[in-house]
Formats: sequence, C-alpha cells, structure tokens
Amino acid sequence: MLNLLSRHSMMGIIGRCLLTLDLALCIPYTAFMPRYSLVAVLQSAAPSLFKTPLRESIVHYTSTIVVVSSALGIALVVRDLGVVSEITGGISACSIAYIIPPLLFLKLSPKPWLGFEKWINVIVLLLGIGIFTCSSASVVYHMIK
Repeated sequence: MLNLLSRHSMMGIIGRCLLTLDLALCIPYTAFMPRYSLVAVLQSAAPSLFKTPLRESIVHYTSTIVVVSSALGIALVVRDLGVVSEITGGISACSIAYIIPPLLFLKLSPKPWLGFEKWINVIVLLLGIGIFTCSSASVVYHMIK
C-alpha cells in the first residue's frame, strides 16, 4: 500500500518509517514461537545441551540467531510478499483445520484402529495432506510461471 504513494510524498515517507519501526520492534515477538519450538525439539532430542546455564544460554542465542537469519534470508530472496502470505496461509490453514486435529485424535484416542472414528480421521488427515500439497504446489507453480 505504501508503494502507491510517491517517493517524495512526506506522508509516504513517514508511513514507511513508521512501518519499518513497527516491523523492527516486532522481531522479538515474532521470533519467540519458532525459537521456542526449535529449543523444545532440541531439548527432547539432546537433553545434555541443557545441563548447565552456560550451555542453555548458548542454545538460546544460537536458536535465536538461526530463526532471525532464516527470516532475513527469506526476506532478502523473496520480492513479492503475496507469495509469502499464500504459502504461510496454505500451510497454517491446512495444519490447523485438517492435519493437527486428526493427528491429535489418532494419538490420544484409546479406541481400536478398526473403529469407524479412526478411519474417518485418517481420511481427513490424508485429505489435509493432499490440500497442503496442492496449495503449496500451486503457489510454487505460479511463482515460477
């Protein structure tokens, strides 16, 4: 939206500066969840990394640098934010609606595997994986084309 304003417009310049300031101040907030997830995976895979406070700090800072660097790399490579929005929307929508609920049901349900409810959840899970694959492939196809 700010690209529609002239480069010499004072309001456009102020808007761009405020947007940049907002994005810079949001980096710690947006880096929290991926960093927390990465640390949780590392903690379950290699608990010896967290035995001393020094090691824990090293893992914390390294995971923060990895998350911020990967976000910076993606930001430098991708020119169109619509592509990023489509990919994240497809991934999150499919995960939240079609993949995570059946996985949780299949993991937590004590019912036998031959039951009707488990098979329905397997079908929904496969449907979600198919939708995820199609939406991601569609975005990549239109990005290349």
